[in-house]
Amino acid sequence: MEVLMLVAVAIIAYFLINGQSSKDNDKQIKNTLIANQNKLYAYLRSKEIYDCKKYISNDYQNGIVFDEKNNEILFISKKFTNDDGTFEYNYNKYKANQVFQSEIIVDDKSIYKTQRGSQLLGAAVGGFALGGIGAIIGGLSGNKTKETKVRSIQLKVSIADTSSPSYKVKFLSNVDPYTGQIDKNGYSTDSSKVKAALNHIERWQGIMDIIIKQQNKVANG
Repeated sequence: MEVLMLVAVAIIAYFLINGQSSKDNDKQIKNTLIANQNKLYAYLRSKEIYDCKKYISNDYQNGIVFDEKNNEILFISKKFTNDDGTFEYNYNKYKANQVFQSEIIVDDKSIYKTQRGSQLLGAAVGGFALGGIGAIIGGLSGNKTKETKVRSIQLKVSIADTSSPSYKVKFLSNVDPYTGQIDKNGYSTDSSKVKAALNHIERWQGIMDIIIKQQNKVANG
């Protein structure tokens, strides 16, 4: 009986210790995310571009800002991780006329692309105009009986800069920023996460479309 009681006590102690450790770890991750968020927004305020159109990924690893007043685009990307888990960033600014291509990438597949001089569509020609990115994603599997899953949605912008010719901004990732866990199956296209990502990326692809269209008008006189 005493042995059973000792085993029970040991098991309870194990779960209590590991439960507390898990809580401490979750708290540390959240504090790190908050620290990275504060660092990014402090930079934007210091450059007086805080009120510009902007998107920051939910893990604070990258982002994009459009300064309409100065017609400039800022790309934010993680440079490296400090010992305390916080990030150091690269901030690369370009004139809008340096953008020559923008594309939406879903699970490493380009489904919509706009480029200087012409407009190209990927997975479903005309799909973006007719039903939005969601309509295109819904037709990717080709199997109507199988639910479409999405693991990542990114915006890739190509720039006239030989040192850094392109940037990718994450709008959806299957890596949980709070735990680091990877969801290999991804998210249903009907999920709130996918819908939110689609709303954001359609807005930003629309901004890129306008920028590129304006450059086409200039080029064509």
